[in-house]
Amino acid sequence: MAAPSSSLFGLERQDPGPLKGTGQKHIFAYFTDAGTDVEVSLTMPLRLESWLSRDLHPIFQMNLPEGALLEVIRRAISKVVGTMTCRSSE
Repeated sequence: MAAPSSSLFGLERQDPGPLKGTGQKHIFAYFTDAGTDVEVSLTMPLRLESWLSRDLHPIFQMNLPEGALLEVIRRAISKVVGTMTCRSSE
């Protein structure tokens, strides 16, 4: 599967791969044509095997919203999908 690319401020950017999750596990896999320039973390180097984790991978956890922003997002989403639970508030 080819990685989609986009232009941000005139610079080409390539997405590294999909992140999929359920309540039980989270899977991240690099696209087959991804190069080392799109590695998401030093702890998750480019490889063919998928990265599997019970919890969301730490490199992605650090980008989750907190505090007031999380509450704004919760309120907006709850109108569409109902109650939203988040592990960071537990």
